[in-house]
Amino acid sequence: MFLVTTANQKYWKTDEKILFLGEWCKMYREKHIWSNLDHETLPPHWDKYQQLNSHRTYLEEIFEKYLKVFASNLNNCHNEDHSLRYWRIIIGPWLKMFIDVVYDRYLSIKSTIDYAVTNTWIPNLNPALWVPVGSTAFHWGCMSSHNFNLYLYARLIKKLGKISFEFKDDELFFDPLYIPELKALALSDNLKNNKRDLVSKLLKLIPDRFHKIVFCSTGLSFGNNLKLIFSLGQAPFMSPCIAPCRTPIKENLRKNLKVPEETDEFESILNDLVAEQLPISFFEGYLAMRSKSLKAYPKATKAIFTSNKMTTAPDEAFRFWVADRVEKGAKLILTQHGGGYGLFSSFSEKHELEICDKFFSWGWGGEQPKVSPMTSTKLQSSRYNIRSDPGGTILLVTASSPLFDVRFDHVAGGGLGLNRFLQVKRFLNFVCPEAYKLLLARLLSFDYGWNEKKRLADICPSLQVYEGEASMTEQLRRSRLCIHNYFGTTWLETLSMNFPTVVFWDSNMVHTLASVQPYLDDLRRLKILHDTPESAAEFVNEIYEDPLAWWMSLETQQVKDKFCYLFARTSKNWLKEWKEELLKNG
Repeated sequence: MFLVTTANQKYWKTDEKILFLGEWCKMYREKHIWSNLDHETLPPHWDKYQQLNSHRTYLEEIFEKYLKVFASNLNNCHNEDHSLRYWRIIIGPWLKMFIDVVYDRYLSIKSTIDYAVTNTWIPNLNPALWVPVGSTAFHWGCMSSHNFNLYLYARLIKKLGKISFEFKDDELFFDPLYIPELKALALSDNLKNNKRDLVSKLLKLIPDRFHKIVFCSTGLSFGNNLKLIFSLGQAPFMSPCIAPCRTPIKENLRKNLKVPEETDEFESILNDLVAEQLPISFFEGYLAMRSKSLKAYPKATKAIFTSNKMTTAPDEAFRFWVADRVEKGAKLILTQHGGGYGLFSSFSEKHELEICDKFFSWGWGGEQPKVSPMTSTKLQSSRYNIRSDPGGTILLVTASSPLFDVRFDHVAGGGLGLNRFLQVKRFLNFVCPEAYKLLLARLLSFDYGWNEKKRLADICPSLQVYEGEASMTEQLRRSRLCIHNYFGTTWLETLSMNFPTVVFWDSNMVHTLASVQPYLDDLRRLKILHDTPESAAEFVNEIYEDPLAWWMSLETQQVKDKFCYLFARTSKNWLKEWKEELLKNG
């Protein structure tokens, strides 16, 4: 059986049976090709590895071990003496993602060993070509680039030596940025960044005394953000766009980077790749990046308040500045930026609690020293006066996942994107014809290559799919009921709006904390939360004519309110509450 690790057909041998390493090898737009081949697809390896907690603990221990070693490495290389917290802020998100990505790819290749694999084709490997300029480039490469993932799989196959391989050339492989979808995004992002830079330069003229507290990406709407800033006597500040420096690789210096002593096969793999894949902005371009960052940001800031810029936002320059200011005594105040915090174990939550001085949750965690339950900035900003339209549509809000896994915490990996699509398909198969006619599916504008719109059209040609520019909030004004298929933020948005909400997800794929089960069970009892798409569909069939009759019942409202107070809190007095807390902690 010939092993295929990529969607690039130059690396397919079609005259013998094929073992596709994963669903990403079979792009839906090319179904007419691969569906006619003699093939199998390797089951997601997380179906075999159900002990998710033990894997998570193992990876967290490795992260801490490698973080300490690389903090020491980088201090020595740059002739500096920064704290572990400083380096945790700057390199922590990249390092954890790197470890998770390599572990996932490692388990994929290990899973093939039980199959009768005869051979595979891999490209000629040139490590210097694939060093990311920054952590954002690494992130996008891992999520969406078939070339970069082919490179990683090839490195693992060669290192492990368990699968026979032959080298094969393909000119497109040597273009690391050959991701058509991302090139289109980059073009639109450049236009936005030009406007942002202009505004940033104008705001920079404001004296530093009005930037004692710097607000960046707080989650609040534009208007609410200004209300809070002005109430504290501060001025708005916009992060400038500072791109990582494209500096030549210093291979000899990288080879001299110390790596931890390996204790198993996986750490041996990590040690082969970690110094090579260390982003340029942390190594060769570090001093230039740091200098640009400190020059562009305020000099006398005493407190920094942000929601998503420490883990998820692609803004390394901001993190360089934050690390410097924190080391000089500034307070780092973070607030929850998305759904799931307090409900499951995630690296984002642990990392942000580790690096901050104060963390504001959406209602949970009052017993933890750093955590203060507060009104959600994000949900408060989306809490408009929205009413369910009795004659409106049924809005189906869907999500997508990267073709390739990029993290390992609360979610079991391996084909999650396809799993979500199949769950939607099952839901649609059980909805009665009358409710089906009212459905309007809202898809993500960027689906990572799953081609969900075409998949839906093939299975449900008559399904209405929204393709306009309206926000979810605008669409809710013309809807009677909202249905969500994933464990993210949008279902908390509609719950906090008091909008009729039904949500379903695969409980085998999302591992929630034991402590929150009573609250989730209450949602299940009132039919807000469902563990199967069939259960959700059957309930929609019961209530679609008048969902408000169910939603506005006393018991449903009490359960919803109790849950929102702990995990999706909003308040009419949000401005006064936030002002008091920031004055106390800033």
